[in-house]
Amino acid sequence: MNRLIKLGVTTLILLSTLPANSETIIKRTSDEMFGVTSNYLIAKDTKGNSTTFRIEYFGHAKGKMWQEGHNSKPLEGHFIDNRKCYWDITGKLERKVVMESAIGAEGEYKPLGKIYEVKDVGDLGADDWFESLTYTRPCTGKEERDYEERFNKFKSDLVKKIPDIKNSERESLIKELKDAFKVSTVIAVESAD
Repeated sequence: MNRLIKLGVTTLILLSTLPANSETIIKRTSDEMFGVTSNYLIAKDTKGNSTTFRIEYFGHAKGKMWQEGHNSKPLEGHFIDNRKCYWDITGKLERKVVMESAIGAEGEYKPLGKIYEVKDVGDLGADDWFESLTYTRPCTGKEERDYEERFNKFKSDLVKKIPDIKNSERESLIKELKDAFKVSTVIAVESAD
């Protein structure tokens, strides 16, 4: 009788380790643009003609939170809750250079645009079947709130990087502008934003 119980328990444990059909459930998606700030550069050629360039910096963040796995379903032979919560947050800071004419027309000058990529990827939950015997982390209300906080902090951190990027690349951008348009002088005009 004891052998029969041991065999039954061993069989249940072995069956529970078999991979079950995993289910993916998207819990949240986010996609936002934010933090637009600009400054101006005035380029002058040797004849004294000037053109104004508006340098815009803005952030863009995308995020997704999803759950994979199943809760335990003993009647279907899946004895372990192996749900796991994942997130993927990507973002970029972008520099856009817009030429403004004296009559009010505008045009983006794409060769001087630049993109800085940033990423935050992670998961919550068991990493193997043995760990899932004692630990599971589905995407519930708490994890969804944590994701929203993480997404908002990610955006905030991106916005905080804009002044440093603007300052660090000012001289190189002026040089690129001089080279691209063959102008003699470029003057930086600070904006109030």
